[in-house]
Amino acid sequence: MKCKSCGKEVEENTKICPNCGFDIESFNKRVVVKLAEDPEVENSERASLIDSPILTFLFGILALLFSICFVVSETIVILYLALFILFNVLTFKFANKKCKVKLIPVRNVGKAFAYLSIGLVVYKLVYEILGVLFFS
Repeated sequence: MKCKSCGKEVEENTKICPNCGFDIESFNKRVVVKLAEDPEVENSERASLIDSPILTFLFGILALLFSICFVVSETIVILYLALFILFNVLTFKFANKKCKVKLIPVRNVGKAFAYLSIGLVVYKLVYEILGVLFFS
């Protein structure tokens, strides 16, 4: 077999190359890391690889904003609730589309905002229901 460093012929079970000192045994035991690649899509859909995670992020922020408006309001405002639902649906719709590998964290943050907004609205609704049941 040949040394991977100097290219000289060495015996089959050689651990270190006698010519250049290359550690053949460690080289053969190395772990190969495969990096994720961007998904293959048609040219007409290439822009969506960038747009989808950015839109997921923006809709996640808007869902969080309207959930905060819903929680802070003293009464249940249907408009805030409707916009909260709309932006959460859009967030998860765009989160399920393919995207560039480098933009996956942006998409994940948008989804995290959407989950946080759902938690806030559930908290508000449960708080209101328990308030009516036990404190009225």
